[in-house]
This record gives sequence, C-alpha cells and structure tokens, in this order.
Amino acid sequence: MRKVAIIGGGKGGHAILAALADLESVQVVGVADIQPEAPAMVLARQLNIPTTHDAYSLAAQPDLNVIIEATGRPEVLQRLEQVKAPTTQLVGAEAADIMMQLVTSRDELNNIIKTRAAEVEYLSKQAIEVSQRINSAMETLQATSVQLAASGQHLSTAATQTETSLGEVEEVLGFIRQVANKTRMIGLNAAIEAARVGEQGQGFAVVASEVRKLAQTSNESAENISRSLQQTLDAVKQILDGVVESHRVAESQATATAEVHEALKDLAQLINQVRDVACADTGA
Repeated sequence: MRKVAIIGGGKGGHAILAALADLESVQVVGVADIQPEAPAMVLARQLNIPTTHDAYSLAAQPDLNVIIEATGRPEVLQRLEQVKAPTTQLVGAEAADIMMQLVTSRDELNNIIKTRAAEVEYLSKQAIEVSQRINSAMETLQATSVQLAASGQHLSTAATQTETSLGEVEEVLGFIRQVANKTRMIGLNAAIEAARVGEQGQGFAVVASEVRKLAQTSNESAENISRSLQQTLDAVKQILDGVVESHRVAESQATATAEVHEALKDLAQLINQVRDVACADTGA
C-alpha cells in the first residue's frame, strides 16, 4: 500500500483527498495546512486521517511514498524537496492541479451519470406503470376475446341446428304437398263418380268439391309456408356466415391479444433490466 501525504488543505487538497480516500491501494497518512478549518483538514478529520499545521515534519517521514504539494507556492515546494526522504516522490502544484481537474471531471461525470440514472429509473418506473395498466387492459381484452370466440362458436352451432331444423320442416311440407295432391285427385275422382250416378250423387259431389277446395287450400298454404321458410333459411344462412366470420375474427383477436400480452411482459422485463443496470452503474 502506498503512503501519501497532502500538503495544502484548500479546494485542491480537498478534491485530491476525496479521490484518494476511495482507493484501497493508497493510505493518506496525513494532511497539513496552517488553517485548521481548511476544507481538506475538515474532511481528513471526518475520515479519521491525521492533520497537522507542520507540513515539513509530515513530509520528513521516511516511509512516505508520495508527497502531494497542493499549495501552489514555490517556496513550499522547494522546502519540501529539502526535507523529504530520498525515496519519497514529490508531486508539485502543477501535477496536483491536473490531478484535481481529473478528480473534478470524474466527480462531474459521476454526478451526470447519477442524474441520468435517476432519470432512467424515473422513466422506467413510469414505463412499468403504463405497461402494467396496458397489461391489465390486455388481459381483460384477451378474456373478452376468448368469451366472444366461445359465444361465436355457440351461435354458429345454434345457427347450424336452425338450418337443419328448417330443412326438416321443408321435408314435412313436401309430405303435406303430396297429401294435398292426392286429396285433390281423390276429390276429382269423387266428383266424376258423382256426376256419373246423376241425382243420387249430388250430395257426394258437394263433399267432393269441398275436398278439392281443402286440398287446393292446403297446397297453397304449403307453398306459402315453403316460401317463408326459404326466406328464413336465407336469413339464417346470412346470419351463420356472419357468425362464422365473427368467430374467426374473435379467434384472431384473441390470438393477437395473447401475443401483445406476451410482448408487454417482455417489455416490462427489459425495462426492469435497464433500470437495474442503471442503478448498478451508479451504485444506487
């Protein structure tokens, strides 16, 4: 470990002491200044580093590796050169000033980094909060999309069943038409037979006429019902097509929502990583 003495307790000495105090390979053995309340003297006492007003006695210690002269006074530098041990290196005011500037620049850079890190952390927190709100909204949207897709599936099944039922009704109407046609033929045959027997068949002819009218009415009703059913069937087919399309869109929406949800999770993790890196770089 290198032993260092600082001569001069002004701003330069204070900056150099603050920088050296963080180095594990350097031990500041003392700070000297005729002003007890000089900045470096105050800091030295806070760090439990010995202080003295006798700079030359401090510089004369034989085990010193480096003396940093931070007063900028030539006579002090000359006297230190006389009293120091031959193995002790003496750093003059110019070199100390460069060192002070480096330390100051480093401190300014650290302050800028800390400020930027604080900004990054603040923005990260804001981004995480926004991401969480969006994530919550996407979860709700995803659940709604899944429900919509399920409802679309149920509607599609119901519409298909309705279409099948209408087809079965059409079969019943076809049977009714057949019965009406046969009834009409029976009424026609009955009328022919009533005409053939003459007056004795007049009553039967009236019945035959009513049977033909009933058959005709049944046939017309069946046709009307058939047309109505066809219109209903066409409407159901249109509804079914719409339901199928809605179901497809709902499934696509559910899939897209799930992908966005996962992307938001990845974004939140990335934001956390950026914040952790920023805090680690500044020691926060």
